[in-house]
Amino acid sequence: MVAIDAALQSAKKTFQVQDRKFFGSKRGLLRPLRKLPPFWNVVTHRMQFNLEEFGMADKKITFRFLNPIWAWFLAAGRQNPDSLLWNPYKQIDRATGQRVYGGGVQYGKAFNAACQSCPVGTYPMGISLHWDGTNANGMYCTPIAIAVANINSASASTRTCIGYMPTLSGMGRRFTSTKKARDIRHYIRQKCIGSILSVLEEGARRGVRCTLRSTDGSLITFLHLICLNRVCCMFK
Repeated sequence: MVAIDAALQSAKKTFQVQDRKFFGSKRGLLRPLRKLPPFWNVVTHRMQFNLEEFGMADKKITFRFLNPIWAWFLAAGRQNPDSLLWNPYKQIDRATGQRVYGGGVQYGKAFNAACQSCPVGTYPMGISLHWDGTNANGMYCTPIAIAVANINSASASTRTCIGYMPTLSGMGRRFTSTKKARDIRHYIRQKCIGSILSVLEEGARRGVRCTLRSTDGSLITFLHLICLNRVCCMFK
């Protein structure tokens, strides 16, 4: 506490902050923050289930994850807004007049359909959901990420980790190689991914609008139409 107060006082003197309301101690910093409504409760979700159908009713699984739509906002805000304005109508071979299908999700028919369903002057919020994990010595780690699918980029800045796939503890390495273990892992995966998809579908039904500022200062509007590359679904 003493070290924090000393650092805040030094910052206040260094930057010559004359405002008396400017925090000069940890207590002064936290006082206005306590008046704000809880934030993480708004952008996080929690789902709990057991493994009763596998004869393990005492095993409780709790899955917490960030709101996937809010995670898309975070990733999209890190991108150049102009790079999000992909126009599938322009991907035409001039010689044949046929559509060109490239390596990116923007070339596909799903993205084209999403763009056509948007009003003039707006763009779809292309959202991809993916997960991949690894294990060492029987310990698993599978992050789940939401990515901006409007651009064909593998940069880490286009992704936001929203949570980790739950695992069972105390089962040992032998348990992980059995059929029952595989069935349980698949069941947990289906439950967790299903809960994320339900949030995305609810947002699509309710409608979500996101506005980003372009490099020239103009505003760009994105609508919540979801393209899920791994699950192969389109919600409208």
